Amino acid sequence: MTASAPVDVRLAHAMPGRVRLRLAGPGNAGLEGLAATLSRRPGVLKVAFRMETGSLLILHDGRFRPELDPALRVVTRRPSTPSAPRRAKPAPALGVGAGEMAGAAAFSGLALLQMARGRVLPPALTLFWYAATWFSGRSRPPGG
Repeated sequence: MTASAPVDVRLAHAMPGRVRLRLAGPGNAGLEGLAATLSRRPGVLKVAFRMETGSLLILHDGRFRPELDPALRVVTRRPSTPSAPRRAKPAPALGVGAGEMAGAAAFSGLALLQMARGRVLPPALTLFWYAATWFSGRSRPPGG
């Protein structure tokens, strides 16, 4: 990496006073030299580099703009590398099948019957609770 050739980086994260850059190309030779160069820029307070990840963390007072720095060339896309095509994630299973629906309906029916008989507390509420937990599939009521 020469001082005159700009280094290709990706903007990994930016917020006021803080920028994280990642090297866009393979390898991270000269990362320490680049960190030293950037630490001398006006407005840069601190530059930390991680050789393991090929990243630079730049703390600044708001004047540092990586896209305008002559030592950097900010790329907007990653270098093309062959990779496996991404598959869509399957929708999470709700865990509610015909058995759960029948159980929830049965407990709801029994709860309505207890309410009609005037036994609201606790039998009707308990049965509604059983219906709700049966339907959610998280747990089964006693004996279920």
